[in-house]
Parts: sequence; C-alpha cells; structure tokens
Amino acid sequence: VVRVDSDVDNACLGLGEHITLTVNPLPDQNTITDYVVCGDDPTQFIFDLTIKDTEVINGQTSIDVSYHESLADAIADTDPIASPYMSFARTIFVRAENTITGCINTSMSFDLIINENPPIVIPATLEICDDTPFDGFHPIDLTVKDDEIIGTQTGVSVQYYLSQTDAENDTNPLASPYTNISNPQTIFVRVENGTTSCFSITNF
Repeated sequence: VVRVDSDVDNACLGLGEHITLTVNPLPDQNTITDYVVCGDDPTQFIFDLTIKDTEVINGQTSIDVSYHESLADAIADTDPIASPYMSFARTIFVRAENTITGCINTSMSFDLIINENPPIVIPATLEICDDTPFDGFHPIDLTVKDDEIIGTQTGVSVQYYLSQTDAENDTNPLASPYTNISNPQTIFVRVENGTTSCFSITNF
C-alpha cells in the first residue's frame, strides 16, 4: 500500500494501491583466465578480446559484454575497446550488462600476457664427407647444430623435422643420427621454451 502525506500542517493523507518491488540479479561474476600469447615482440600483440566472451557469459542469456582499459571506464561504460586490439601486457576490465534488466557487473578482469618466442639463429649449411663408395647418403648427427641455433639460451629444447608443417605441429621429430633421403636436403628446426611452450622455427 502506498501512503502519501501532505507537506502542510493539515494532516491530509492519501492511500493508493500496492506497488511491486522487483530485485533483479547481477550478471554472474565468472572467473576469466588470463589471455596468454606467444610473440616475437614482447612489447605488443594484436589480441582478439571477443574470444573471452564465452568465459564472461558462461551460459547466461541477454548479456552484452564490453572490455575497457580501466575500471572507471567499465563502470561508466565509456571507451569500450574495439577488437582486434593491439596492446602491451596489461589488465583488461570487463563490463557485463543484462540487456533486459539493465543490471551490470564490472567486477571481472583478466591480464594480457605476452611471452616471447625464443630467439633463433639460422644455421649454416651442414656438410659431411660420405664414405666410399660415394652415394650421397649418410647418417648425420643433427645435434651438432644445437649450440649454433640456440646460442647461450637455457630452458629450451631443439627438435628437427622433415617439413615446416611437422615443425609447427611438433609431429614426427627426427631421431639423430639421421640418414638423409635426398642430397641436398632441407631440415626444419623447432626451438621451444620449456616453461611457456612458445617456439620459433628455422631451417638449414
């Protein structure tokens, strides 16, 4: 029931019909994992922030998601970040808004993290002398190129492959010593950081 009292000294009042108070829930506060990438330049990367929409929404309906460089921007709904977004490592703030109720949640955030691909040196041609009779095929110790390729780096592994595709997918690494199947033959190299799993590829 609604009661309205007069603001003058005549003690008049009015009674009205009841009103309904509706309390709508905020959008869920879900855990957003950090956005971790590998890049040749650790100071910048082009991020597709929309891939985080699924984590923010997590099965909810009627949720609009935007990303912001500060919590103040997320609260005020100003300067939403357009994707793709070139950035350095930083924290991104999330605004989740229910498009039906207008309720918002700005308590979610995640970090952009750029791990550097391991530096790699393009190795010189590997030449060996064949046994008599000469046929151009011989077991070759590929690991003699390891130090030339990685220099003084630590915490990285070196693997050798027959193709660029195998090196990129880390499939079918070559055992060493390896007997060549053509002369000359191109060998592909994958150098991978054991902590971040970032990798670089070259060939010789």
